[in-house]
Formats: sequence, C-alpha cells, structure tokens
Amino acid sequence: FWLKPLGFEPLLRSTDFATTFCNMAVGKNKRLTKGGKKGGKGGESHSDDSPEKLFVGGLPRTTTQESLAAHFSSFGPVASVELKCDPQGSFRGFGFVTFQDRSAADSVLANAANNMFEGKWIDCKPSGSRPGKGGGK
Repeated sequence: FWLKPLGFEPLLRSTDFATTFCNMAVGKNKRLTKGGKKGGKGGESHSDDSPEKLFVGGLPRTTTQESLAAHFSSFGPVASVELKCDPQGSFRGFGFVTFQDRSAADSVLANAANNMFEGKWIDCKPSGSRPGKGGGK
C-alpha cells in the first residue's frame, strides 16, 4: 500500500477501525497497541497496582478525557486519563485516572461517598488487583 512508507497503516479489521474511532472520540490521538504474540499488556512501564491510579466507574456516556481530567484536577495534578471502549468503539462507562502523587488519589478515595461528576455519583476505587477479584474461575 503506497501510504505505508509514510507511516500510515491501512485498517484491515473492523475492530481496528472501531478502536481507533473510539480513541479519537474520547480524546486519544494515537492508535492503541496490543500485546505481543504471546499476549500481555505491551510495553507499558507503569504498574496497574500504583497507588496513584484509580478506577472510575459509573461515568456518563458524554464523558471525555478532558472533562474528567478537569474534574479530578481539583484533587491534585492529573498525570493521565484512560477511558475504556468496547471492540465496537462504544464507551463502556468507566476508565482510569492516574494522579502525579498519591495524596491526590487518597483524597478522591476519602471522598468516595460524595464523588459526583456531571450530576451523577461515580465509583472511585484503587485500580490495583485485590485478593479474591478477577482471574476467572
């Protein structure tokens, strides 16, 4: 394909298109990368167990990375926001917020009963794995 040498790759599967479209819709400008041939999480250098990273659930469908970052910046400096989409590109209503320091994340967790976003209560929890959760049967 003639655009490949210029850094453009054709989207060969509809799920690639849906993922790319969803990322553009929620404010990501780069294409998601998947794990290597043996699976895994790719080349990410940070741990999902970091105390600065929070799971945020119950988000409205209108949520954007920018609006969520602006909301949580009242607790402290936000390092990143990830909104999760399904393979068809629809926002799943949850994401992850990573703060630059642990004290900001602790403030969000201490405010758990009162965490409101766009008029709706949102569920904020540590993102790290917890004993007895996940992992299948």
